[in-house]
Amino acid sequence: MNLKNTLKHKRRLILLWLILIAAFALNAQNLGDYRSIYGGTTFTNPAGWQVYGTSGWQNATAAPATPFAKTIYLEHSSTVNQNFTLSGSLIMGRNGSLTVQAGRQFTINAGASLALAKLSVNGDGRVINRGSVSSAILGAQIILNPTGSMGSILENYGTINLLDDNRTNTYNLYLNSNARLISGENGKIIGDGSVASNESGVYFEIANPGGYDEAIQLEGPNSVRQAHYLFNGTRDQVSGLLLPDPVFSLTISNPSIFRLSKDIALNPWQNSYFHIVSGSTVEMGSFIVYSQNWGNASFRLDEGATIFTAHPEGISSEVLNQKIYLGCIQTNDASYSSGANYGYNGSQPQVSGNFYTTPQNNTINNLIVENTNGLTLTNPLNVTGTITGSQYIVNDETLPVSLSSFNAVMGSDKRVLVDWTTQSETNCLGFYVLRSEVADLNKAVRVSQLIGAANSSQGRAYLFVDEELHTDGIYYYWLEDISLGSQSTFHGPIQVLVNLGFVPGMPADQNRTRLESVFPNPFNPATSIRYYLHQNSPVNMTIYNYRGQVVQKIDLRNQAKGSHTYSWDAQKLGLPSGVYLLRFTAGNYSQTSKLILSK
Repeated sequence: MNLKNTLKHKRRLILLWLILIAAFALNAQNLGDYRSIYGGTTFTNPAGWQVYGTSGWQNATAAPATPFAKTIYLEHSSTVNQNFTLSGSLIMGRNGSLTVQAGRQFTINAGASLALAKLSVNGDGRVINRGSVSSAILGAQIILNPTGSMGSILENYGTINLLDDNRTNTYNLYLNSNARLISGENGKIIGDGSVASNESGVYFEIANPGGYDEAIQLEGPNSVRQAHYLFNGTRDQVSGLLLPDPVFSLTISNPSIFRLSKDIALNPWQNSYFHIVSGSTVEMGSFIVYSQNWGNASFRLDEGATIFTAHPEGISSEVLNQKIYLGCIQTNDASYSSGANYGYNGSQPQVSGNFYTTPQNNTINNLIVENTNGLTLTNPLNVTGTITGSQYIVNDETLPVSLSSFNAVMGSDKRVLVDWTTQSETNCLGFYVLRSEVADLNKAVRVSQLIGAANSSQGRAYLFVDEELHTDGIYYYWLEDISLGSQSTFHGPIQVLVNLGFVPGMPADQNRTRLESVFPNPFNPATSIRYYLHQNSPVNMTIYNYRGQVVQKIDLRNQAKGSHTYSWDAQKLGLPSGVYLLRFTAGNYSQTSKLILSK
């Protein structure tokens, strides 16, 4: 038994122990305890309730009174139709359920506990947990429902433990339209359960220092899609690596420091945005905020807010094909306040970038330079506050890059070698290599990381190896050189004929291990991955999105010699349309193939 199964087994033993304790408690004689005797009870009507008195269980003459400090045993369905506070405990049986009506509030005080089967919250109803909620049965559920345009609310300042039932396909935590999950600084949802939302807009308010990863620690499937996020902690806080992409919006309102843990993808078709509120400080690191496609995703930096970036291209408002294409903010448009603070803390030389400020252009409040390797101002900045940190220089761009050669050739190892030599280069930040299957620069994509420039008056030779070609044909390459002023100059195109089926000097071997094909491609929602093994071998497949992030790992053990077909279904992962990469590994053989999901 592996470690994960061992832990899961232990959790179920603990759960069984809790259920046995609860069952024993049903026979206990605790004056003032309540229990339901049939479904449809409410928290304002004594009908359907029994109370434990000196002569045992007897029909209640009043409903449970709030705040309730004893134990409620709920074997049937019940409705919270008044504001109700639990200071003791509520234990649900397998058929027990509790529904909080719209406009009503159900509070679990600190020290109180709820043993859960099913909890539903309607409309603008609200559940506030300051104590503990644990699963009384496997597959226990919390469902946040809408009523009209109003969404229900779950405020969690304590611990909620949701355990999955592998026999069903239901989610343990489900957020419907406009639902709001508020996670306090110590609030956490744990267990091996699952979480999901619809795509009509749900909201997360997260104060946990560990961000999304700390607020929602469920080990099961996460199918939250395109939600709104507000990070409003009061201590240093991170976004979290598990924050689901893409997001509708992300707002930072934290008087301390908020740090990105990953790139943030915005959905451009929903007026999505990334907003840094006045008084907040965001450390971008080398990560970016980007729009997934053409559209209307935006960025806003308020007066009095602070942004730090370690991105070598700094901050930019330079637009190409309806999208900012340089620096740490690559949305469709961006608004930078002239009353905000701008910091640079990269470990390599940085440029400030050409960004436009309002209401006063080329004006900022404070400039903070923490990059000891230097910062180059690509345009003059009027600093109304203070300049702190290491020295910076103002760019004086005089001489562009001059190329003496630019070539591409198909190598014997099925890779394309792109090389270029500069005759001279001054004030150059670096180079990108772009590629397209047609001779149209507007359809070309960057296939390299930023390749730093030497800025030598004698010039320099450069080489880039393109290993991501998987289809025969003619490919076109461009070279983009970026000045310290964030200005782009494109060279090319040059073309190269790619024939992956023929390698000069090497005989074809039909019996070798190989990735044979991915078909159909483009596909929706599934495609077949065909491969051949010349001997028994385990197979590993890793799927990446075009940002280089892992979306799925597939480990196939004890694969027999011969031909195999694996069906990959992107719909099960809820992936958006786009380009993905498949990395196939079997023994010493490794190959990468492009996957195109087209919905």
